[in-house]
Amino acid sequence: ADGASFRLIGGDYGADEAAVWLGASNIEGADPASFRILDAEEELAVDAGAAYAGIFPIPTERPADIRSLGAGYSTDGVAVYWRQYRLEGADPGTFEVRRGERFGRDRSGCWPLREPRPCLSP
Repeated sequence: ADGASFRLIGGDYGADEAAVWLGASNIEGADPASFRILDAEEELAVDAGAAYAGIFPIPTERPADIRSLGAGYSTDGVAVYWRQYRLEGADPGTFEVRRGERFGRDRSGCWPLREPRPCLSP
């Protein structure tokens, strides 16, 4: 990082004139001018051209529509993601993370990470 232009953005994020950093890791390709944090705790952020889960790009064509659902899950309204992984088959219309839970739910069941499972409670 360039010490002369380095600034803290929020959470564990910082930027200099050329790059964005999460802790000591460079977020490759991130644009420091347009970078903004959506959820510092879940490490969800966007810039003008991409969305990021931590230092990894989220495979969305709609980064401006990304929003945090909590517990590492996000949606762009078309798909659901856990961190940088698209959850194939997850329903963005019904997907939620309930207060106090660290997994997602939708009409197909519970998503403890990247695969749906039957929910043990309603």
